[in-house]
Amino acid sequence: MAERKPIVNVSGALKELPSGDTIQANATSYSVAQTSHGFAAGDVIRSSGTANSYTKAKADTAANAEIVGVVTIVQDADNFTFTSIGVITSGVPSGTAGEVFFLDTNTAGAITTTDPMVTGTVGTVSKPILILLESSSKALVIQMRGATVTSPINGWTYIVLPSDVTNNNSTANSIADVTGLSFSVVSGTTYEFEFFIIYTAAALATGSRWSINGPSTTFLHYQSDYTLTSTSQTTIRGNTSYDLPSSCNVSSATTASNTSTIKGVIKPSANGTVIARFASEVSNSAIVAKGGISFVKYRIIP
Repeated sequence: MAERKPIVNVSGALKELPSGDTIQANATSYSVAQTSHGFAAGDVIRSSGTANSYTKAKADTAANAEIVGVVTIVQDADNFTFTSIGVITSGVPSGTAGEVFFLDTNTAGAITTTDPMVTGTVGTVSKPILILLESSSKALVIQMRGATVTSPINGWTYIVLPSDVTNNNSTANSIADVTGLSFSVVSGTTYEFEFFIIYTAAALATGSRWSINGPSTTFLHYQSDYTLTSTSQTTIRGNTSYDLPSSCNVSSATTASNTSTIKGVIKPSANGTVIARFASEVSNSAIVAKGGISFVKYRIIP
């Protein structure tokens, strides 16, 4: 049988294959010796900043998302192989052929089908890692430039209070920060904001007040609404300075679940932080802003 030869150009680059012929593409892989590396097949890794040392990548910042590849073989606790580009057959996720997997923003080394551009968390990175070819069997590792998310969902950025914050001051009506429930502002920029806070009260007869504090302003206007009884609320309108109202209401609707909203517009004249504030009407009687469910959302007004 006559020899079949591919057609190449003058530089030797492939132009055309004879009908029925294929090329077997090899992945670009590297073997690494690293003491107690802690990796598993499928982990996405980046340089640790030390020569020949690696750590798990994460799409929470641009620096952490500078990947070198995907771990495909773990020989032992001190040796592994990663693939920087090409087809892999180990460490492959399950899913539908053609799905694109992105570097995860929350779990180091992990991938997800959720594009951070969709979630809209500012500062995270949309970094495609691989395209699934066969579920759990074959995928193509790709190297594409990551894109930092600069625009939040519908213009809003959300910050969730990470843990409970208690005000049970020994002096009644002593206002204090809801530490962790705040957002940064830049001088000369106008922001719309809304705090939504779930809180508990030590007793039905313990009232509260809810407000904000922040940097000096060119313009400030906000309103505060919070529970009084099961069918009514305290409503304060037209606030143009911080820590208003100056006194607490006289009750809470329940001990287990009350709500407060503070919303308005601010144009600061200095850089700083806008933070929620609260007080208890009764000395040593706790008002607790609940973490994990209370949040603030804000956006820039063009």
